[in-house]
Amino acid sequence: MSLNRNTLAFKLMLYALPPILIVLMLILGIYYFFSKNILLQNVSKQGDYITAAMVSRIQNMSGNVEKAIDGRALLLAQESYSQYEVKLLTHDLVDLNKMIFGSTVAMNPAGDLDAFSPYYYRSGDTLAYVDLVESYPYWEQHWFLEPLKQGKGIWTEPYFDEGGGDILMTTYSSPACNRSGELIAVVTGDVSLEWLKTHLESVSDYEGGFSFIVSNTGNIISHPDTELILNENLFTIAEKERDPALLDALDDILNGKEGFIQVKNSRRYPDYFLYYRGIPAVNWAMCVFIPESAFYAALYQMNFFLLAIVFIGLIMIIFIIQIVSKRLTKPLYDLSLAAAATGAGDFKANLPGKIFSSELIQLRDSVAKMQRDLQQHILDIQTATADKEKYESEINVARDIQMSIVPHLFPPFPNRKDMDVYAKIKLADSMGSDFYDFFFISDHKLCFALGEVTGKGVPASLFMAVTRTLLRSVAQESKRPEEILWHINKDLCSGNSTGMTVAFFVGILNLKTGETLYVNAGGQNPIILRENGKFEEIDTLSAREPGANENTIYIADTFAMQSGDHLILCSDGIINAANATDETFRKSAFEKALAHFQGDKPKELAEILLSELEKFRGAAPQTDDYTLLTLSYYSAETRGKT
Repeated sequence: MSLNRNTLAFKLMLYALPPILIVLMLILGIYYFFSKNILLQNVSKQGDYITAAMVSRIQNMSGNVEKAIDGRALLLAQESYSQYEVKLLTHDLVDLNKMIFGSTVAMNPAGDLDAFSPYYYRSGDTLAYVDLVESYPYWEQHWFLEPLKQGKGIWTEPYFDEGGGDILMTTYSSPACNRSGELIAVVTGDVSLEWLKTHLESVSDYEGGFSFIVSNTGNIISHPDTELILNENLFTIAEKERDPALLDALDDILNGKEGFIQVKNSRRYPDYFLYYRGIPAVNWAMCVFIPESAFYAALYQMNFFLLAIVFIGLIMIIFIIQIVSKRLTKPLYDLSLAAAATGAGDFKANLPGKIFSSELIQLRDSVAKMQRDLQQHILDIQTATADKEKYESEINVARDIQMSIVPHLFPPFPNRKDMDVYAKIKLADSMGSDFYDFFFISDHKLCFALGEVTGKGVPASLFMAVTRTLLRSVAQESKRPEEILWHINKDLCSGNSTGMTVAFFVGILNLKTGETLYVNAGGQNPIILRENGKFEEIDTLSAREPGANENTIYIADTFAMQSGDHLILCSDGIINAANATDETFRKSAFEKALAHFQGDKPKELAEILLSELEKFRGAAPQTDDYTLLTLSYYSAETRGKT
């Protein structure tokens, strides 16, 4: 069987291999993380192992030199010696101690032997001699003065000895004083540091690594790069590197402490570790430079090896999946043919009979059940489709009837010159619950209203129809808006088990005077666009919505309209319409829309408002009905008759 995208083997690998690979990579990552941390935790142990022999060798060397020099100082302190005897003591000291390159017994210039400092040093296989008095005033030298100041033997800072041995060396100086504490001489032992280079070359277990030694002042004493010796200081190197880790570690290095740092972004070297360890006897510090790549080389090699194992394992898993899929494919293939036939409409397609896997038996039974269920489901869909079409037809008829209840012919009073009115409803759903109405209750009084029923659907639509019918019925007898609302509220509260209410604004405009008597029962405040273009919102006292409490008392208020004024009533669906950023079409947006109106017809005003609303809303969905009524008042003197 070929492996393609439609085979079971491919699907198994598609879904099984990624999580397996993720788990394996996670295991490798955890292994790498913990192994790396373990290596970092063992840096000090590695550094101690690398430097142990060298530090011990330097300690032994310094100890032997100190014993030899202190011994000669003790002999000089016990009895007097002639210049010849002092020379002989100095010669024997160098000759018998192979670690000592040169030595002098610098006599006290104010003592019995005056200024005298015989210096013997190694020159090839023999010892050379010079009297330091002839080279420089030795009593002014650091190696002479410092042991007197401290009252004990001291090691000097490494230096290049010119005029003496002419090599890189360090000196141990020990004062010899008599019982009265008077200085007899200062005995020195010079130790060549050339041997450090040879020994340090072997002190590294990592490729590209090396060791070097610094004094307690930071000067480099020994280094593979000989140009750095006595020419560079750890402080200057750290400043050049500008590495905070190296700068922070300087005090610990120079104070002989032990530790390690990790240096990143070095200007001279790739990332590296620096292990440091003090050599107490001489107040030096030994540092081991370990390249990060070499330090982690074994870890990288192990990770590569594990990745190879993972790769081989994945190949084996793919091979096993293919074998298993072949054994499962035959009955599954037969079932797939039966399922395909069933999907094509053959609900009696034959299913495989001989299946030995309980899972496949369950699958076959499921396909058989699916065939039966599909037959029943198609019958149900046919019935449901017929019912839905009938329901949608009835809803459409109900919507048409609902919309025919409100006035929809404009202009509604073409013979009147003193006013004009326009209204529109844009539904958010198949059926709405908003409504508007306007009609004359006398020759010069126009009753107009806008309502919003709580809730949606058929119940709210029926409640709206009842309210609008009550408005028309009551207004012909009760000529004031508070009386109209009082009667409507009584009727709506009677037997109102649904709890529905209607936000209702009812106004009566006197076309002779322009005075409007109104009651706002939960509706939006009316807005007047004055003839001079001024935008004015009527701040009304809002009463309780009809249908909530039959004992509600309504009180009418008034506002005046001048010739050329335009009155706007709208539902909260317009005021609270939101755009894609959840901004709502409130007063500021309303004023901006009204600024575009330059005509004098209420229809033009309504169309501009609705157009600006659609632009404002953009791609955001309409969530509530848009109901708008615009009323233009022209002049009481030019009114007509109805």
